[in-house]
Amino acid sequence: LQLVVGIAAGSMQMELLDRNGKYVTSLTDDLATLESLGVCDGMRIHVKDVSGEIASLLDHSVEKYKISDEEYEQRSESVRVWKKLHGFDKQPDQATMHDVENSKMIAEGIKVLYFTCMDKYGGFVRPQDVKVGDFPPFICDREMEEI
Repeated sequence: LQLVVGIAAGSMQMELLDRNGKYVTSLTDDLATLESLGVCDGMRIHVKDVSGEIASLLDHSVEKYKISDEEYEQRSESVRVWKKLHGFDKQPDQATMHDVENSKMIAEGIKVLYFTCMDKYGGFVRPQDVKVGDFPPFICDREMEEI
């Protein structure tokens, strides 16, 4: 659970909430199963950090650094510049796989392989630009001409 919520096991306080968000019980028995606790569909487990460490990360008294897209575009060292240098700035309308050729080139330079895929596909995109779903296969214009 620590990998999911980012809180050390000793610093977790867990509560069981019903489907309306109302408190049902505290989860204190490490050996209890979800079945023995009477967990039903729609209920959720709420994890609180009792260490106080997370609260220090939420300190809003320090002003957050903000930069406009225009200012960021002017920077010479940024993720966008890196993407342009390595050919990741041109994204297809539908990309489901990643470019092996580019990922190998990058991996040779920094010794990390981020992904594998068919040749000439994919790249890095912002999470808000990703659409997930069960989409029909993309058919390129050349394939359409053959049909």
